Amino acid sequence: MKKIFNLVAAAIMVFTMSNCSTKQMATTTTAPAVDTTAIIQVEANREFLSIAEALQMMQDPSAAEKILPKYGYQFKKNYEIYRVNKYKAMFYKNCTLPKQTSTGAYLDLPKAQKKGTSSYVAISENVEIGVYNNKAYENLVNQILGTPGFTLAHDGYEQEYSNGTYSIYTYNPMRRIRIEKTL
Repeated sequence: MKKIFNLVAAAIMVFTMSNCSTKQMATTTTAPAVDTTAIIQVEANREFLSIAEALQMMQDPSAAEKILPKYGYQFKKNYEIYRVNKYKAMFYKNCTLPKQTSTGAYLDLPKAQKKGTSSYVAISENVEIGVYNNKAYENLVNQILGTPGFTLAHDGYEQEYSNGTYSIYTYNPMRRIRIEKTL
């Protein structure tokens, strides 16, 4: 009698369990990707080099000699920061050059003066733009965001914006923008 009762209870359980589980086909619809980045319209600051002009200098290195003098940049050829970096050319505006070492290299990048918007443009295989105040730096970053084709490729220590041909790296703590060819 106990065996029959256990068999009947097991059969009722199996029957109940099989009716409770229903097979449903799950359908997922993927919405098309919506580009939420809006192109920012910003006017380049007329006191220092714009991103569009820096990209032009990357395409044609001789353009620097035509573009930078109109902003009032001073020129220093073969600028070397002692044991750190060497540049083919350093253009600086409203800045003073730091102390030179005995080897002829400088101790650091150009130092900002109090008058005007201080900035520098260092040229080697890449173009580096440095500014010394947040408003000028934000103007440069907004120019990058407003340049068609450039999207955020990597966010980290530096933010990398790329269009496939050129990469623009922004470094907020030092307010520097570096433009180089994408590998």
